[in-house]
Amino acid sequence: MDRRMKRPLVVTLFALFYMLWMAFTLLVLVTVTQPRAFPIGRIVGPRALEVALEMTVHRSHRRYDQRLGMQTVDGVGAALLLFHALELALIGIGLWFLCKWGRWLALVSNVYWLGRWIIAAMIFGSFSLHAHSELANPLGPAFVAVGLIRAAVIWYLLQPDIKQAFGEAQGAGRAF
Repeated sequence: MDRRMKRPLVVTLFALFYMLWMAFTLLVLVTVTQPRAFPIGRIVGPRALEVALEMTVHRSHRRYDQRLGMQTVDGVGAALLLFHALELALIGIGLWFLCKWGRWLALVSNVYWLGRWIIAAMIFGSFSLHAHSELANPLGPAFVAVGLIRAAVIWYLLQPDIKQAFGEAQGAGRAF
C-alpha cells in the first residue's frame, strides 16, 4: 500500500515551471544555433537570449554575431544548453511523479546554481567582468529573481511534509 500523500500543489507548480523552463531553454538552443531558420530571437529579444545564455553558457562558448544582431553559441555551448534542458526535464518529471530522485536532483541542481550565483555576486559584486548588459549582472534583476526562486525551491523541498509526499519519511519512495 502506498502511504504517500497526494502531490502538493506547489510541487505541481514547480514541476510545470521546470518543464516550461526546459521548453524555453530548447527554444534558446534552436534560436542561437539556427538563427536564420528560427528567428525567434527577434520576438523574445536579444537581451532575453543574452540573459538565458549568460546564466548557462560560459562566455568562451558564446559570440556576438554582428550580422544577426544577437548572441550565438559554438558546439560546446549548444551541448551545454542541451544538457541543461535535459536536467530541467528530469527535474520536472521527477517532481511531477513524486520520485525521490527528482526531489534530490532538484535540490542538488538548485544548490549548485545558487552557490554559483552567490560566488559570482561575491567576486564581481555589482560589476561583472563577463556581463555585456545590466540584465546579465550577477546582482541584476534577472539573476536576483532566479536566485530567490532557487532558494525558495530548496527551502520548500526540505520541509518535512514535502519529504513525506516523496515517501522519504517512511523510506518507501518510488524509484520511478
